[in-house]
Amino acid sequence: IFVTAGVAILWTMGCLLLLTPSLNFVVSTMPALLLVLATAYSLHVATAYGLSSGSPVERWAEALTDTFRPCLLTALTTGAGLASLRFSTIPPVGHLGLFSALGVLLVFGLVFTLFPCLLLNIGTSAPAPSREGSANIVAYLEKVRFPILGVAVCLVGVSVVGLTRLDIESHVLTFFGKDHPLAVGTRTIENRLAGMTPVELWVRGDPNRVWSRETRDALAGVEEFAQQEPEAFGLFSPVRPELPLGMALSIPGLSDRLHQEDGELHARVTLSLRSAPTERLEEVLVRLEGHVDGIDIEGVQIETTGSVPIVVQMQVLLLWTQIWTLTACLLAV
Repeated sequence: IFVTAGVAILWTMGCLLLLTPSLNFVVSTMPALLLVLATAYSLHVATAYGLSSGSPVERWAEALTDTFRPCLLTALTTGAGLASLRFSTIPPVGHLGLFSALGVLLVFGLVFTLFPCLLLNIGTSAPAPSREGSANIVAYLEKVRFPILGVAVCLVGVSVVGLTRLDIESHVLTFFGKDHPLAVGTRTIENRLAGMTPVELWVRGDPNRVWSRETRDALAGVEEFAQQEPEAFGLFSPVRPELPLGMALSIPGLSDRLHQEDGELHARVTLSLRSAPTERLEEVLVRLEGHVDGIDIEGVQIETTGSVPIVVQMQVLLLWTQIWTLTACLLAV
């Protein structure tokens, strides 16, 4: 059962590669869906086989005859329902529907070909069938079971090679066309208002040192350095030594970025970046951290926290973990 499911999943993921080499968070749910359907169809056929009597070929003929139409109808209706997602305006959802529908049909075909071939290969040779129709098909499958298994193994190998070429895409906007409302709205916001990926600078230390022109100039240098990156939009800093600190702590918009604790003043400075792939944002963050680490102000510490890039990176890690865990489970079985 799991071998049949694994082959269907590999073939479907290989077909996905033909259209797009990127694997997003939505499409990553497809292997689990196909595994459940393959298990359900295989159990229906196996149960019918267990309830039948006669030689192995006769039992398979009876099992396939009894379950073919119900499984076909469920595969067609399930595939049609999934295929309807293709008309979604969200590309990842459309890809999930299209390839899941294809995967359902592959699962159905493999359950009625590869699955009995595998079990016939495990068992012993059977006498010539005494029934027509399905019995003849099963008898033919028994004769050509080794070529079928060989072709399946070759296709699995090709699919594995294709899986190694998959690229996990963390920049969601790449799945939308340039004229899609979401892409247009994002570009408008990031060109006129602010970047939608924030990187936080945590400034803390002696209040007099934090609230000084030296610190303000250092943060201005950070902004100037960041402007060399195409993804950088701007920097918002609450450190404004031209204002009395007590007044700044009471001004809305500044007070929520300033607080005093244990005799230290903490300031939250935000550098906004335009949307980009996680790998690209991580490169920007590394260069920015290098520049920030070079700032030396007595009594002041400045640290960089790339909250959003780190969250996206963790999502990518979880997705890879899901893929390889499923693969390891199939290989173990």
